[in-house]
Amino acid sequence: MAYDPPRKVEPTKFRQRLREGILVEELGYPFRRIQVPVVTSLLKSRSYDVPQFVPDRCALDIGAGSGKYLNSLKELGWDTYGLEMNEEAYATMVQQGHQGYLGMIEEAASF
Repeated sequence: MAYDPPRKVEPTKFRQRLREGILVEELGYPFRRIQVPVVTSLLKSRSYDVPQFVPDRCALDIGAGSGKYLNSLKELGWDTYGLEMNEEAYATMVQQGHQGYLGMIEEAASF
C-alpha cells in the first residue's frame, strides 16, 4: 500500500463540509449545498437550537425579533412563523418572508 501524504484542504471548505456533515449525519437533513453563513450562524452561536430534520416542517419562534434565527431555518427548508412584540422587528421579520404575529402570546390564539 502506497503512502498518501495528508492533503491540504482549504480551512473554509473543510469547516463547510464538517458543518454540512453534522446537519446531514447527525440531524437527518437531506444533503444539499447550504450557504456558509447559514450553517455558521446555526452551528456556531446556537448549535443547541438546530432542530432534527422533520419532513413538511414548520417552526414558530416566540420572541422572533427581526427573524435572524428564522432565516437560518428557512434556508434549511422550514416554513417559518414568528411572534414578536416590537413593531420594527416584526416589520423586518415579515419583509424577510416569514409569516408572523405582532403582539403578546396571550393574544395570538388565532395565529
